[in-house]
Amino acid sequence: MPTRDILKAIPFVHAAQRALRRQLQIRARNKAWTAYASEEVPRLDIGTSERVLPGWFSVDVQPFYPGQYFMDATARFPFPDASFAFVRSEHMIEHVPFTSGMHMLRECHRVLKPGGFIRIATPDLRKFARLYDAPLSPAQEAYRKAICDHARDTYGSDEPGVVINHIYQYQGHDFIYDSGTLGEGLRKAGFVDIVESAPGVSTHAIFAGTDAHVGPDDWVTFETLTMEARKA
Repeated sequence: MPTRDILKAIPFVHAAQRALRRQLQIRARNKAWTAYASEEVPRLDIGTSERVLPGWFSVDVQPFYPGQYFMDATARFPFPDASFAFVRSEHMIEHVPFTSGMHMLRECHRVLKPGGFIRIATPDLRKFARLYDAPLSPAQEAYRKAICDHARDTYGSDEPGVVINHIYQYQGHDFIYDSGTLGEGLRKAGFVDIVESAPGVSTHAIFAGTDAHVGPDDWVTFETLTMEARKA
């Protein structure tokens, strides 16, 4: 066995490699933040995955792509108070436990400038519950079919219960919000002027064109809850 593979098999060495990689990621982020902090309209995008938006400071817990930097949204954000004018997060908050999601919203409030805005998009529990209300609308039926077809090999079923359970298992979802729970979380974090929006729709030009899921043929668009709020 090559020496490199032997070292990888040793738990201590593997842990040291991970720690070194994390330190390099943090160093790269801090350097990028120093350069970005003087941006005229600083904007934070949390949980960007492969979609890195120009002009936004993009962070993800697994930063694989150019222009994307490490940040654990369940910990204290590595930015000073009032650092950003806008914060957005699309289909990320549902991947962490509820208490971590509430922490994330409080941190978003902390790093926003007074008068700054937040935009959160996440699956909508209320839309899933309404799949039990027959007859289904064409949009509901299209969504049900898309999910059941996607998970055909797993479930072999077209029942709405399959659709609802699938959203909890799909890509590690942990807590699914509705407008009540998300709105309450924003309010408790200190936000005001909390409104429900829609994918691709915003009264703030800075958010225009930032949503990944906006098309009628994209089934994620149907399930999405979008809310915006302001820091007083």
